[in-house]
Amino acid sequence: PIMLKSKCVHVWSIASKTHGPQEVELVIEQNGSDRWWRMMASPVIPSEHTIQRVIVTLIEISEKKLLDTELNLARQRYAAVVETAFEGII
Repeated sequence: PIMLKSKCVHVWSIASKTHGPQEVELVIEQNGSDRWWRMMASPVIPSEHTIQRVIVTLIEISEKKLLDTELNLARQRYAAVVETAFEGII
Protein backbone atom coordinates (compact mmCIF):
# COMPACT_ATOMS: atom_id res chain seq x y z
CA PRO A 1 0.00 0.00 0.00
CA ILE A 2 2.82 2.47 0.74
CA MET A 3 4.44 1.76 -2.64
CA LEU A 4 1.09 2.20 -4.39
CA LYS A 5 0.49 5.50 -2.61
CA SER A 6 3.94 6.82 -3.54
CA LYS A 7 3.45 5.71 -7.17
CA CYS A 8 0.08 7.49 -7.32
CA VAL A 9 1.54 10.65 -5.81
CA HIS A 10 4.44 10.50 -8.29
CA VAL A 11 2.14 10.19 -11.32
CA TRP A 12 -0.12 12.96 -9.99
CA SER A 13 2.95 15.15 -9.45
CA ILE A 14 4.19 14.65 -13.03
CA ALA A 15 0.70 15.34 -14.44
CA SER A 16 0.56 18.54 -12.37
CA LYS A 17 4.00 19.76 -13.48
CA THR A 18 3.60 18.95 -17.17
CA HIS A 19 -0.07 19.99 -17.34
CA GLY A 20 -0.59 16.83 -19.38
CA PRO A 21 -1.98 13.35 -18.85
CA GLN A 22 0.23 10.62 -17.44
CA GLU A 23 -0.19 6.85 -17.53
CA VAL A 24 1.50 4.02 -15.65
CA GLU A 25 0.92 0.29 -15.13
CA LEU A 26 0.96 -1.05 -11.58
CA VAL A 27 1.04 -4.52 -10.04
CA ILE A 28 -1.03 -4.83 -6.86
CA GLU A 29 -1.27 -7.99 -4.78
CA GLN A 30 -4.85 -8.96 -3.97
CA ASN A 31 -5.77 -12.10 -2.06
CA GLY A 32 -2.38 -13.68 -2.69
CA SER A 33 -2.26 -13.03 -6.45
CA ASP A 34 -0.87 -10.18 -8.49
CA ARG A 35 -3.34 -7.98 -10.36
CA TRP A 36 -2.32 -5.48 -13.04
CA TRP A 37 -3.81 -1.98 -13.16
CA ARG A 38 -3.39 0.95 -15.54
CA MET A 39 -3.50 4.30 -13.78
CA MET A 40 -4.15 7.49 -15.72
CA ALA A 41 -3.89 10.96 -14.23
CA SER A 42 -5.25 13.94 -16.16
CA PRO A 43 -5.09 17.49 -14.82
CA VAL A 44 -8.17 19.68 -15.16
CA ILE A 45 -7.04 23.10 -16.36
CA PRO A 46 -9.78 25.71 -16.80
CA SER A 47 -9.29 28.95 -18.72
CA GLU A 48 -7.14 30.49 -15.93
CA HIS A 49 -4.32 28.03 -16.84
CA THR A 50 -4.04 26.76 -13.29
CA ILE A 51 -4.74 23.19 -12.28
CA GLN A 52 -7.99 22.93 -10.34
CA ARG A 53 -7.86 19.16 -9.83
CA VAL A 54 -6.42 15.95 -11.25
CA ILE A 55 -8.70 13.16 -12.39
CA VAL A 56 -7.21 9.73 -11.64
CA THR A 57 -8.61 6.60 -13.25
CA LEU A 58 -7.65 2.99 -12.52
CA ILE A 59 -8.52 0.16 -14.94
CA GLU A 60 -7.77 -3.47 -14.20
CA ILE A 61 -5.76 -4.98 -17.07
CA SER A 62 -4.81 -8.37 -15.57
CA GLU A 63 -6.58 -10.37 -18.27
CA LYS A 64 -4.95 -8.32 -21.04
CA LYS A 65 -1.52 -8.88 -19.48
CA LEU A 66 -2.18 -12.64 -19.29
CA LEU A 67 -3.27 -12.72 -22.95
CA ASP A 68 -0.19 -10.69 -23.96
CA THR A 69 2.05 -13.20 -22.17
CA GLU A 70 0.32 -16.16 -23.83
CA LEU A 71 0.58 -14.49 -27.26
CA ASN A 72 4.30 -13.86 -26.79
CA LEU A 73 4.84 -17.51 -25.81
CA ALA A 74 2.94 -18.68 -28.89
CA ARG A 75 5.03 -16.38 -31.10
CA GLN A 76 8.25 -17.72 -29.56
CA ARG A 77 7.14 -21.31 -30.12
CA TYR A 78 6.18 -20.55 -33.73
CA ALA A 79 9.54 -18.83 -34.35
CA ALA A 80 11.39 -21.80 -32.85
CA VAL A 81 9.55 -24.23 -35.15
CA VAL A 82 10.17 -22.11 -38.25
CA GLU A 83 13.84 -21.53 -37.41
CA THR A 84 14.53 -25.23 -36.82
CA ALA A 85 12.64 -26.53 -39.85
CA PHE A 86 14.97 -28.27 -42.31
CA GLU A 87 12.59 -28.03 -45.22
CA GLY A 88 10.94 -24.92 -46.56
CA ILE A 89 7.48 -24.11 -45.32
CA ILE A 90 5.11 -23.11 -48.10
